[in-house]
Amino acid sequence: MFTLSDIRAKARETMQETKGIYLLSIIPVVISLIFQLLSSSNSDATYFYALDSFYSSGYLLQMSFFSIFYGLLIGLITLSISWTLYKVIRKRQSETSFKDAIALFNHPEFGKIIGTYLLKYLFLILWGIIFYIGLTLLIVSLVFILIIALVANLQNIDSIPQEYLITFGLFFTAGIVLSLIGAAIYIPQAYAYSQVELILFGRLDRQEYTSASAIIKESRQLMKGYKWKKFLLDLTFLGWFILSGITFGLAGIYTIPYYAAAQIHFHDAILAERKETEQHTL
Repeated sequence: MFTLSDIRAKARETMQETKGIYLLSIIPVVISLIFQLLSSSNSDATYFYALDSFYSSGYLLQMSFFSIFYGLLIGLITLSISWTLYKVIRKRQSETSFKDAIALFNHPEFGKIIGTYLLKYLFLILWGIIFYIGLTLLIVSLVFILIIALVANLQNIDSIPQEYLITFGLFFTAGIVLSLIGAAIYIPQAYAYSQVELILFGRLDRQEYTSASAIIKESRQLMKGYKWKKFLLDLTFLGWFILSGITFGLAGIYTIPYYAAAQIHFHDAILAERKETEQHTL
């Protein structure tokens, strides 16, 4: 039975033995910093645009598409870093550079990789519909009451019409309930799908790729009995994630490859443990 401390120790060992490991995160960290600067400057300008509802709607739509593009780009770059470390841990690559953060885009099977990646997140979006609806209701209820307070120039809650408070309360309560139910549905599925990319890398290496759906199914089977352990592993990185947040992503230079290496060693540990269990069974 492997332990989380073993996984983290192996990840740190990979970090120490891999030349150029800290260069891997330069591109995603720089992109993240640029995005944060743009978001900050755009949010400052939003107040002046809010008076023009038509322009404001177009502006919000533009920002939404920009956020989706940013998320997809960072996701693929992070996937490229995982692929690079996968090769390092498999002893097929001895050092890394900042260019490896985009090396995946030159992969001969890039179409299969992005197809599997997008299908995984499409399924996760579907699993998360209830959560997203609940979150939307929460946001709408808060915005609703804020608009009422601003437009009517109300000074206290007693001045707000009763029917508005009832509507706000219903939206807010429904939002909380649906968010909790949705999270209870979504989180286990997210962990069930967590091995998709690493299974994909292995299948491509062995030239055993069949379909994206087959890889997703294999991930769900592989993670049976390991979701809680994977959650605890992620929890041990919480401090690093917080540090990355308060340093505007700069700590990601260390955190991103460290976390990615830990995920690969966790995947290998599951495979080894399952193989050992099967041998004992025979």
